[in-house]
Amino acid sequence: YKVCSAYDSASFTTYNNIEVDIISDIIEGCEPSEFNLTGITEVVAGTGVNDPYDLWKFYVDDQIDPDTFGAYPSPPIHTLNFNSNGLITNYTVSLEVETQAGCKDSTSIDLTVYPTPIPETPEPIKIFSDGGLFFGAYEFYGTASSIVGTSLNEPEHDFKWYINGVLEGDEEYFYFRFPATNNIDGTEYEVCLEVETQGGLFCVAETCTIFKVDYAKGLFVPNALSPDANYGLIKEFLPAGKSLESYKLQIFDTWGNLIWETISLDENGSPNVGWRGVNYKGIPVPQGVYVWKIEAIFSDGSVWQGVDNKRKVGSVTIVR
Repeated sequence: YKVCSAYDSASFTTYNNIEVDIISDIIEGCEPSEFNLTGITEVVAGTGVNDPYDLWKFYVDDQIDPDTFGAYPSPPIHTLNFNSNGLITNYTVSLEVETQAGCKDSTSIDLTVYPTPIPETPEPIKIFSDGGLFFGAYEFYGTASSIVGTSLNEPEHDFKWYINGVLEGDEEYFYFRFPATNNIDGTEYEVCLEVETQGGLFCVAETCTIFKVDYAKGLFVPNALSPDANYGLIKEFLPAGKSLESYKLQIFDTWGNLIWETISLDENGSPNVGWRGVNYKGIPVPQGVYVWKIEAIFSDGSVWQGVDNKRKVGSVTIVR
């Protein structure tokens, strides 16, 4: 018998199978956050056929980044900058790689951006006593916004208040009473507000301000007066003081008789009525030595302890 046969041949080429990965220097950051992304490829099923890479495409939330579309001679390093718009924001960055023969692979990575707080410079609010006197107390309110101007109320933030570098408060509202000093021109303090985001990555920012606290207290008592003099000696017996809440000055003669008194203070808590060498009827008293007595309480609640912290009674001499 006769056998008939036929055959044919065809050639084809197989190309490398590739696998793509993305490496980022960080995966979360505080706004404005910069991510440096590196595309990596690996041949997982090589055939020995040269098939150069043709296209590297980066996508952000499924939207192609036009700056990354094209051919690269080597794996690309791409930098992306993100803001959080005042909220914790997630971004998905994808990389698609294609060879000249059309073999392709893709992968993605999730990046998170946290709002960076921008504290607003605190504006101190003076607090006064019921009598209208200032006693060194202030209120502060902490506020912050994001880098794009969004108010940062949600999520909540941690607030820390520092006075001259010392942590004094950890709430959004801050009350602080500065100590009284002997500096009648006021004392400068540095007040700093530090704001930190809660949850996830803790983003911190700080603002500081220098302001003067005009709170000094004291009471100084003279020891002589000359009511009839035109110059030289003091014409009235007027203790110099500040930040007094209550005050009583009494004048006695050498027999212990009360001849004059006052409780008058001005709006700064300073004595503003002095003894001019007269009795309670306004009649001038003779030249000589008289006794003064003072009781006083400062606006911070402390009691005046007297001259040299021990004498609330003393003498004053009238020279005519």
